[in-house]
Amino acid sequence: MYDFVKKIAEYRQNDNCPESYCGNDCSKCPAYIATINNNHELRKKTANLWNERDRGKKIFWQPFDIVCFGCGSKRRVLCKSTKLCTVRKCCIKKGGIKCSDCQIFSTCNKIKKLTLEARKNIL
Repeated sequence: MYDFVKKIAEYRQNDNCPESYCGNDCSKCPAYIATINNNHELRKKTANLWNERDRGKKIFWQPFDIVCFGCGSKRRVLCKSTKLCTVRKCCIKKGGIKCSDCQIFSTCNKIKKLTLEARKNIL
């Protein structure tokens, strides 16, 4: 298992709950919470929950996959799903703008595909 305690202290000095590109509140995400608090039990619980959610898909979660400082963070420690996120990739491609600043936000198919759970946290 990785030891993130030293890095977390350093990251906390530089990032205060980075907002995601889509507007999702990172402070409500179990991957972010587990990372910031270096909580291995929450990582295991989240991996199990996400494996249930993603059953039948070609993705399997391990506790060490549950590490994220938020996709809007300047740090490059990202959860596996964050690395694959099409919304994040789109925002970076457009110069790092947030979805709400994009001209096609109201009609964007990428945003429409976000899960209902993620949508309720849009800022």
